[in-house]
Amino acid sequence: MEWELPVVALRTVVVLPRNYDNVEVGRPKSKRALEEAQAADNRVLLLVQKEPRTDDPEADELHSVGTLGIVKQVIRLPDDTLQVLVEGKERAIVEEFLPGNTLRARIRTIPEGASSRPDTDTQALVEEVKRSFSEYVSHNKNLRLDSFHIEDLRSQKEPGILADKVAKYSSWEVADKQAVLEEMDPAERLELVLSFLARDIERMDTEKQINARVKAQM
Repeated sequence: MEWELPVVALRTVVVLPRNYDNVEVGRPKSKRALEEAQAADNRVLLLVQKEPRTDDPEADELHSVGTLGIVKQVIRLPDDTLQVLVEGKERAIVEEFLPGNTLRARIRTIPEGASSRPDTDTQALVEEVKRSFSEYVSHNKNLRLDSFHIEDLRSQKEPGILADKVAKYSSWEVADKQAVLEEMDPAERLELVLSFLARDIERMDTEKQINARVKAQM
């Protein structure tokens, strides 16, 4: 489906479909985009900028794949920053940026498609990602997930949705989460998520071994 939507540029948050996120909006263009969204149907395009230090990104400084989101709540903070609760709905590709005082774009949303792999292979991958994520959580002491989030992941059977939820809850860099967002095939997306989990588990295992050796030498 095609839309014309106001654009909110994000520095360090990748909002994934079928997830809720709190984002802080402080720049004038993004505030105006929120006002436009609230004056219409609350739909907004969420795009991550390529360089987070850029204060006023132009169209070519934003990724072309983002998320169509719904503005659910806006709270004005004491410093005039807006704390916005958004619901990610669908992946979206920018077809064209539109002229004007605010960033607006003509976009095409990408509905979740079928997996490119046989069902048996995909379901095996689903279970492997669940197992790896449990191991990842046990290694990552800074990751705080409540029982609701853990049960939500354990009960998930759809590969694309599982991949998006694991990416949301993981403490990955923006580039990793953007790569997950840009992968349209559910099975390939799950494979990508599994590779990130394996990378981090290996790194944390190595750090644990090094710390153990250091303690043994003290």
